[in-house]
Order: sequence, then structure tokens, then C-alpha cells
Amino acid sequence: MKIKDVIKSITYYVETDDPDFPDYRTDENGSHWEKLMGESWEPVYNPDVEKKLQELFWEYKNQLDEKEDIWIR
Repeated sequence: MKIKDVIKSITYYVETDDPDFPDYRTDENGSHWEKLMGESWEPVYNPDVEKKLQELFWEYKNQLDEKEDIWIR
């Protein structure tokens, strides 16, 4: 057996206020979303939910980046 490829991946675990499915995870780009269903992660198939999660993710992440910039200065 040989390793053919290695990819570094960052995973963000996201908690929402959704009463049914509060736990999600996504990649560093916020482009692939999965929700926690019991003990397994399942893809988010609803494009409207996925789009909303992407928007909220980038809004939140941008706020964090701004705070870090202020703190670093």
C-alpha cells in the first residue's frame, strides 16, 4: 500500500439556535455543509438552508477577523 495524496482540511463545527438540528460542520470555505443527525453527519440537501448557513458563517467569520485585527494592533 502507498499513500497517493494528502490534503489538509480545516473543519468548523457550528452551533445554531435551530431547535431541531442545531449542530453543523463545514469546511474552511463554508461551502460543504453537514448536520449532525444523532451520531452521524449527514449532508445538508436543502439549498436554501445551505445558502443561509453560508451567509451566516461568513458574517460571523468576518466579525471574528475584524476583532482579531483590532486585538493584534
